[in-house]
Amino acid sequence: MVSTLVIPLQLLVILIFLVLKWGHLLNTYSALILPTAASGYSIFWMHQFFEGLPVNLEEAAALDGASRWQFCI
Repeated sequence: MVSTLVIPLQLLVILIFLVLKWGHLLNTYSALILPTAASGYSIFWMHQFFEGLPVNLEEAAALDGASRWQFCI
């Protein structure tokens, strides 16, 4: 994860394109979402967001019958 923060995106563009081509994901919505969601920057911000959710919100979801996975979604 840290290496994706250190290496500039301009150097990874060709590699990302080749991976998407290999996975037959070109011209799909997944090709727009996956590279961004898998970057270290996005993972850091998602982690910070989930850490910032109040415990009361999780307890209220549990009382309503939601599982931990349903709460995170």
